[in-house]
Amino acid sequence: MKGIKVVLFGVIGITMSSIAFWIVLLFLEPEEGLVALLAAALLAFSVAAYTVVRYIKKGDPHNEGLAACLTSVFSSIVFFVLAFFIVAGNMLLYDVEQSLTEKTELTVEQKVSYYQELITGHKGALDLAELEKTRKSGITFYYEKGADPSAAIDQIIASIEANKPSIEKNLGGKTDAEVSIVLYNDSLTMPVRESINNAYTGFYQEFDQTIHLPMPIEKNTVIHEYVHHLFLNIAREQGINRFEIPNWFNEGVATYLSEKEESLSRSLMQDTEYIEFQYLETHGQWENHLPEPYSPYFQSGSFLQYLVSREGDDVISKIFLEMQDSSFQESFEKVTGKTMEAYEAAFFAEVQTILKLWDKADLMERKEKDYEKSLELFLEIAATAPNLELVNHRIANLYTEAGEYEQAIIYRKKELELAKAEERENLADSYGYLAESQLFIDIPEALKTAKLAVEASTEEGRYWNEGILSEIAVLESHIENGHPLKGYLELLNGRFTINKGVENQGQKIALIDQALGSYAEGERVERGALIELKQSLEKQLIGKY
Repeated sequence: MKGIKVVLFGVIGITMSSIAFWIVLLFLEPEEGLVALLAAALLAFSVAAYTVVRYIKKGDPHNEGLAACLTSVFSSIVFFVLAFFIVAGNMLLYDVEQSLTEKTELTVEQKVSYYQELITGHKGALDLAELEKTRKSGITFYYEKGADPSAAIDQIIASIEANKPSIEKNLGGKTDAEVSIVLYNDSLTMPVRESINNAYTGFYQEFDQTIHLPMPIEKNTVIHEYVHHLFLNIAREQGINRFEIPNWFNEGVATYLSEKEESLSRSLMQDTEYIEFQYLETHGQWENHLPEPYSPYFQSGSFLQYLVSREGDDVISKIFLEMQDSSFQESFEKVTGKTMEAYEAAFFAEVQTILKLWDKADLMERKEKDYEKSLELFLEIAATAPNLELVNHRIANLYTEAGEYEQAIIYRKKELELAKAEERENLADSYGYLAESQLFIDIPEALKTAKLAVEASTEEGRYWNEGILSEIAVLESHIENGHPLKGYLELLNGRFTINKGVENQGQKIALIDQALGSYAEGERVERGALIELKQSLEKQLIGKY
């Protein structure tokens, strides 16, 4: 009976000592933990040695003394083993924190939180079993009970089905890996991204292959996260080591493929502080550079666009293919013929060149009034960054100024395509600019475009666009009825068409010349009125300069 008590006290002693040691480790850094482990080892050895020596000196022939000695030695060994694992766990917490956030310090509260996650599951993780679910087009959707996400589900499926073939083509592979999508609204709130203290706009969990999206749905976010799903599964199925893929490449590919039809933000290009990609390779490095002045999503997506523009649409798939047998750095160099460091240096230099060219082109147009030189510079920019924000608009304006309306229309249409891809709120403006350019060479087309401008209008802009449509319709009617010059005169004296900009005298003069040149006879009164209007506009232009 006495032996059982000794063993019981030994178990209690081990438990209490281990808990006390764990509590102490909550306050210690990894290096300090190693010192604590050494102290624990010395303590355990001392206790065991003391018990054995005492037992031998005492020479107790009874089992009770032997039981106490063995229990003490065993307890010391078990305590040391437990202390070793507690110290290892403490060091692992720091490794995990650094890989996720690149932080090297942990508070007691953060450590306790990690241990809670270990016991209860991922922090903030949803229990999907508690959500309603529906399966459609091979995708399982989870959502809050009582919610009706049918419209969001249809939108997601339409986006995925429309984009999946082109994404797989760019990645150079296909996968049958299924994905589930969790939809958040009302009481289901998106987790907070600690690095920027804002809720996630969407994220992909690789371990359970789930995409998490807030409602209402943003098309770009759907595609971005779905690219992650395809990217990582194709890489795995091709035998690529997941940990060989730099985080910036994973995110850059997702950003590029989800936004390649949209314009490239010039303000971000100008304001971003660029950093070498070697500092964006891990998840922790990535998260650490999310706050301003950095913009790793923009930087990585822009670099991928730069890479594809020079190496071709299949460059990503070629790198993937090489990575089956080589590291990323080796694969990149084999495919491009340049080291990653050399390529990123060229990219950073190109960004600065574009910004300088823009400033110079803007100066030439606005201050020097050297439209020909300005056009040359903007065209040089467009050759490198064809979807740079407003570059097509500026080129179209300059071609209009030069009277090259067919070229102006080409660039108006390019800007319109970007506006449609981005679902811009001011999409009607792009239609309106195109309609005004078409006035010079194709009035029926201008009328069709003006109708599209009205359809795309917001409440605020509808009145203006309806006015442009009405004036162009009246012009076409006059032309059909044999009174073209009257139609042009009414349009040019109207309130809406070619009046949205502040510098429109040149365009109006050009349209008068177009009208007088196209209709050389008849309408003597209207012809005289157009000539007088032209002279008045020319005086206004002289007064400006």
